[in-house]
Amino acid sequence: MKTVSTTKAPAAIGPYSQAQIVGSMVYTSGQVGIDPATGLVPEGVEAQAHQVFKNLSELLKAAGSDMSKVVKTTVFIKNMDDFGLVNGIYAQYFTEPYPARSCVEVARLPKDVLVECEVIAELYETVELKPGVRTMLAKLQAEGARMCICSNTWAEQCRTVLTRLGIAQYFSFIVEAQGVLHKSRPEVFFECMSRLGGADPAACAVCEDAVYAAATAHKAGYYVIGIADRTSAADEPEMRRICSQFVPRWDALDWTRV
Repeated sequence: MKTVSTTKAPAAIGPYSQAQIVGSMVYTSGQVGIDPATGLVPEGVEAQAHQVFKNLSELLKAAGSDMSKVVKTTVFIKNMDDFGLVNGIYAQYFTEPYPARSCVEVARLPKDVLVECEVIAELYETVELKPGVRTMLAKLQAEGARMCICSNTWAEQCRTVLTRLGIAQYFSFIVEAQGVLHKSRPEVFFECMSRLGGADPAACAVCEDAVYAAATAHKAGYYVIGIADRTSAADEPEMRRICSQFVPRWDALDWTRV
């Protein structure tokens, strides 16, 4: 077991840790809407909810994970009438496939806050390459293709994993698909294409395993390559409909069609 500690999330104020790593998983303590820079709690459930998820993001980052690796959340709210508002804010910090979740109304929370959340997440050290990736990247590089990473994951975490796997050299840069550059909007794909020196979406391939992101790229006119993933197996029929190609593994890609 390894204790996680960071000044970018509220300090533990009792006999507990901010988070603990056990095996390949990280378990956080409940995070409330305390701003770690000031120690103050903002007014209103909306501001508090945003601060809760910002705190969780920083805590997971310190642990070697991030919000995209969360598998289970538990949300505590003071008033169930606030559920709709909290749920909408929650959706801004998580992407499909969404983690499992419990949400309960409670009589009172520490410091009389209005919302609290704890999560369980995977660590990035467990990520491995999908079959055929290394061969595909080497082939693309040899043919002069310009490539980048566009991910919901923090760039620092991406870089750590790419370096560990020995493939960081294939990518020119990493774009964090966060905020206005979320993959539910086409701007993030236009940003990537522009930085790669491209101008025509039809001449740019987007590789995705998430159906919502594949749909965004498809609607924007990109050549979309879908890759099977066990976490989104239920979306395979829709992925096959959306994508220009859908493959079970990268060495099954038909290069004559790209």
